[in-house]
Amino acid sequence: MILNLNKTNVGLLLLHMNISRRNVSRGFKSKYLARKYKKYMKSYDEVLETLETAFESDKEHNILHFNIREINMIEAFLNWYTMNLDDILRKANNKNEVDHRQLQELININKQIKKLKAYAT
Repeated sequence: MILNLNKTNVGLLLLHMNISRRNVSRGFKSKYLARKYKKYMKSYDEVLETLETAFESDKEHNILHFNIREINMIEAFLNWYTMNLDDILRKANNKNEVDHRQLQELININKQIKKLKAYAT
């Protein structure tokens, strides 16, 4: 599956996925047996690698190739992360426009993934 993202969104997704890697790892470890845990973390790290390569390129628009497992991984991450981030921003009564813009961009990336998956089926 092909996901088109501009450099800013690639960087945004890369940043938030890197920040959350430890929490994602703990979640997978508590939810899955060791074999599945390693498989899911490998997939997560492959997504991070692809994003990092795209971010380091000179291209402003990136065409990212992911398999369905990786697309599902990104979607699951964004579903979990955006819900938690929104909750944190509301509880903190955060009115910082940059934080809310980042959240909205992550939600938009997730919408793009959902459309991509709907189109593929």
